[in-house]
Amino acid sequence: MFMFYTMKTPGSKIQVSDLKDERRFRLITSVEHENVVPFVFRYIWKKNKVTYLYFGVNIIFLAYLLRIITFQIIPGSWDAITTLWQLFLGFILYPVLLVPVHEGIHGLVYLFEGATKIKFGADLKQYIFYVTADHFVLNRNSFYRLAFTPFIVLSLALATASIYIQPPYSWGFSICLLAHGTMCIGDFALASLFAEYPEKEIYTYDQASDKTSFFYEKI
Repeated sequence: MFMFYTMKTPGSKIQVSDLKDERRFRLITSVEHENVVPFVFRYIWKKNKVTYLYFGVNIIFLAYLLRIITFQIIPGSWDAITTLWQLFLGFILYPVLLVPVHEGIHGLVYLFEGATKIKFGADLKQYIFYVTADHFVLNRNSFYRLAFTPFIVLSLALATASIYIQPPYSWGFSICLLAHGTMCIGDFALASLFAEYPEKEIYTYDQASDKTSFFYEKI
């Protein structure tokens, strides 16, 4: 999947003031960023095309990793230290290093969509990292681009590295492919809300002052 962007101007976009018009839009739900984990687990278990994609792709990543383990690590002559080091790289070090890259891609997508008030944040108690654009309204397609671009770009990069780099140095990338895929649960859960209303026009925006995201449907 390839995504092409053109810089957008907010002139003709739906504004927050439009969403406040109860004759045209209805508030579906809101989520406080400090309580986002229950929201994520509620929507990741919904049965829709987004959640099917999330679990389906990660099952493929798991099967790929199991194939690596079966045909390279177990029967190979690699020593335990090498294997443990690659496990550390794949499950811990690489995912941590990818956090700013992942969030940076979110930020770039916001820029291409036309947002200006972009803010990066983290809540280490919930182990979540996020990017917001204060009072910038996104429709379904814009939000899907925002949610899925880091997943697509980094998954392709990790898969390529795991294929073209010789083992055992490729193992860490194979492991990280699965680790990063599962860590995208928040992006997919938020997108799942849109998928729950396939026939509706859904819009969302962040309100930085109280760290809350709002979701509206067009009546």
